[in-house]
Amino acid sequence: MYHFFSAKLVYWKDELLEALVINEPPPEYAKQWWYGENLSLGPYEFSFSIDDQAPLLDNYRTADIFDLYSEKLISILSRTSIKYELFPAKIISKLNGEILNLDYKVFRLTEINDCLDENRSTFKVLPFGKGPIKALQHPHFTDAFLKS
Repeated sequence: MYHFFSAKLVYWKDELLEALVINEPPPEYAKQWWYGENLSLGPYEFSFSIDDQAPLLDNYRTADIFDLYSEKLISILSRTSIKYELFPAKIISKLNGEILNLDYKVFRLTEINDCLDENRSTFKVLPFGKGPIKALQHPHFTDAFLKS
């Protein structure tokens, strides 16, 4: 079984709700993050800042490859066959710098399959910040994926 997430930007009071990574892990983390089943780098505790006056989200845009998920979302995903790892995350108030007592983890998929034929899929280019982003409109899946 395969699962797909659709990205959606969430705004509150005209501000994009996101979690910002405060302490970037070593560059080797980013290099190994999507490749192989196990990171050979050992545990790492991430720190993120959020606007704690805004509504809390189940997953935050982080503008990075490190996804921040709530315990509620992780609980839902744990009932599926999705293979993943979790990493501790310290959540800090963007407004006053206090550590918040929130249960979020950094979520890492450990099984990723190429399924999208990007050349045959259609995308819409949207303006965002300093540059455009591509949003998937109509996916076209690879034959190998469909046969699996």
